[in-house]
Amino acid sequence: MKRLQVDSVERFPLPENELHGFQLEVPRAGEEWSSQTLHFDGWVLGKEHPVVAVEVLQDGRTIARIPVRKPRADVGERFPDLAGAETSGFAGALGALRLRRTFELLLRGELASGVTMPLATVAGKREPVQLPPDGRTTLAAGDALVVHTPAARLATLANAARGGGAV
Repeated sequence: MKRLQVDSVERFPLPENELHGFQLEVPRAGEEWSSQTLHFDGWVLGKEHPVVAVEVLQDGRTIARIPVRKPRADVGERFPDLAGAETSGFAGALGALRLRRTFELLLRGELASGVTMPLATVAGKREPVQLPPDGRTTLAAGDALVVHTPAARLATLANAARGGGAV
């Protein structure tokens, strides 16, 4: 396995009363990356109210919010009479250290009216992160754990040895 792997991407049925369309182009099921960054790219177009953001949730908690304002000429051409179609794209990245080792994420659209709706789920795995020899890095396992000094690195390693687990 690479450092980060997406096992599945499942779309929810399109809420036709709220959305003209939704497409998640990245990530795709089966993709693997050598980096510890999960990328999101696609578009979503509201009907009565514009979609202002795509939220990424893990365990019911929002861990990222991606604005919907990226230029998308292809969507503008597909929906030439709809306001906002040409800027209905979204693109963002999430540091995989914010993810559980085995993760399932919910992508949710947020309309300008405040209404939210599920768009898709993304499930996958990430490898544990190895501490570099100099101990100068920022790590996270659930919440952020910052390690900048050799003494802090030793404390982190001692905690792992006592059953604190891999990060």
